[in-house]
Parts: sequence; C-alpha cells; structure tokens
Amino acid sequence: MAIEHDFEVVRPSFFGGSACIFLTASLVIYIVSFASPFWFDYEGSYHLGLWSACYAVSNDGVVSQNSTVAAKPETSWECVGASTWINSAAPGFVNDWLAGVEAILTISLIFHIVTSVSLLYYVGAPSVEKQVSQVIVFGSFCLTFAIACFTLTAVVVCGVLVTQEDSAVYRSHLSWSYSLAITSTCVVWVCTVALIVEVVRVLDGSPVRPQHIGSPTVTLRDRRFRELQQSIANGLHGVRNEAIERENEAAAVETEARDAGDSTHETHA
Repeated sequence: MAIEHDFEVVRPSFFGGSACIFLTASLVIYIVSFASPFWFDYEGSYHLGLWSACYAVSNDGVVSQNSTVAAKPETSWECVGASTWINSAAPGFVNDWLAGVEAILTISLIFHIVTSVSLLYYVGAPSVEKQVSQVIVFGSFCLTFAIACFTLTAVVVCGVLVTQEDSAVYRSHLSWSYSLAITSTCVVWVCTVALIVEVVRVLDGSPVRPQHIGSPTVTLRDRRFRELQQSIANGLHGVRNEAIERENEAAAVETEARDAGDSTHETHA
C-alpha cells in the first residue's frame, strides 16, 4: 500500500541563501567586535572596549590614563572593567551611555544568534513546509532589521562620544573593534534587503508547489525517507495480510474438522 504524502514546501532562493551566508559571517565579526577591548584608543596609553579597559603601566607607576604620553617599550598593561575605568578617569562623567550601548548590543547578539540558526535551518533543511517557511523568513527579517537598527545606533553613539568634551573618551581614536562593528552593521543591512526580497517571494506563494513521492523537485533525502516510509507500510500491510490468511486457514481447518465430525455422527446413526 503506497503512502500519499502531498504537501506544499518552499525552497530558499538565491536571496535567502545569500542572507544566511552573510548573516553568519556578520555574526562572527560581531562577536569579535563585541568581546574585544579596542573600541577606543588614546595614543597608546589606554584602549577601551564595551566590557574592559586596559591602560599602560610603567616601572615608575601608572601612566596617566588621559595623558598624551604613549606607552614606552618597557610598559606593561593592566585591565579593569570598562565602567570602573570610566568612573576613575572621569568621575563627573555619567557613563549611562556605556550601559545603554552594552544593553542594545547584547540584545542584538541574542537576535543575531537566533536569526542565524533559523536561516541555517531554512536553507539547510531538505524541505520546509509553506507555513513554517513563512514564519521563519518573516521572523528573520524582523529580527535582522532590529539588529541593523540597534548596531547602527551603538556605532553612532560611540562615534559622537569622542567629540564630546565631557566624555571619558574625548579625543580618543576609534580603533579596530569599532571598525568591525561598522562592518558587521553594513553586512546586516545587506541581509535585511535580501530578506525583504525573500519575504515577498515566500508570502506571495510563487515558490510554493505540491510535493509528492516521485516528484523530481523532492530532494534525495526526502525521497529516501519516503521510500523507507513506504517500505515500512508495505511490510506492515504484508504482515496484516499474512495474519488474515492464517486466520482464514485456521477457520477452514476448523470448518473441515466440524464437517468431518458431523459426517461421522451421521454414519453411526
């Protein structure tokens, strides 16, 4: 007995696959930028990230954290928490900006991971049903757009801070961690545009087609899985037929025995 398993699936287009690849690459860049303490650098005397700050220490003591004196060859580095360093370097400066940037970039990191995993499933799964595809693609677009907005906000805030006289990072140089954040932001915006195209494609139903056993558009993994299903169903059907045949044979034997008993009884009579 063959199994009919018709359903509607959506396969990712070039834009969906591209968004998955670029977003995964963006996640790697984002994590490096997020964790590294090189968002700000001040002439070699200190460098500051979202979570930690490192400042130069010479044999004679701590090099001034806000001086223009570059770190000497014999200088070592000590690191503390970013908020601790800001409070000591600029006691009158309110560092709520740091907490705000940390918060939105942490949320962005979570969204980044969730979206990357979702798109990897969407692209890598042998077949994804229409409704599931629509949820994944539209949800990924929403999260990616949020990531792009959050990271852009953080980049702009940090860029403005180096121009503020009351800022703890006034006249600092924006270092390579900041450059990585900009790179990741640009890539995420590209992914957002690609996902807009994929959302329109998926929601209008144009890529949806019925799939069934033997269809040339079904992947090899799908076909093998359904062949296995069909084999199991055929095996169960055969076992059931064999059991019915045995029951019929037993009933026939019982009927013959009963008829033979009736014939013997009539002969004696």
